[in-house]
Amino acid sequence: DQPPYNFLVLKKRFAAGRYDLDMVALELERRSTIKNMLGATSTRSPSSGAEAEDGSSVTSSPKNSDEVDDYSELAKTMIHPLAVDWDTLKADVSAMCDAAMLRDPDGASLGTGHLGFTAKKVKELLEEMYKTYGAKRRLEVEESETRDKYQK
Repeated sequence: DQPPYNFLVLKKRFAAGRYDLDMVALELERRSTIKNMLGATSTRSPSSGAEAEDGSSVTSSPKNSDEVDDYSELAKTMIHPLAVDWDTLKADVSAMCDAAMLRDPDGASLGTGHLGFTAKKVKELLEEMYKTYGAKRRLEVEESETRDKYQK
């Protein structure tokens, strides 16, 4: 996967959904992890689909329409079903700026109006934005979802 060449490519990637984070899928994954942990600690007989001591009778339920129904029902209840994947965005913009600085290595020291200087500034601003906003925003989205669930 190559870094974007410029902001037009980045805009196309936004439109294609590269930086969309599916919060519903993350919630379903979190729930299945919790169910698996509870299933591993509970005492079930091997006939009920749990794992035998020697690991011989492992059965897994195939994906069915119930999971699709769970997804759509959960998506209806969530405030933020989609969020921005800040980690991917930061990685792409940083790679784009690094590539621009390689194309114009002297520009960073020559000042404004040069590609290398602009790329350096954009990268610094992106990293600052990520520290102050991006990393915290995902936590805010998760907290607002939790608050909405339990305040009703």
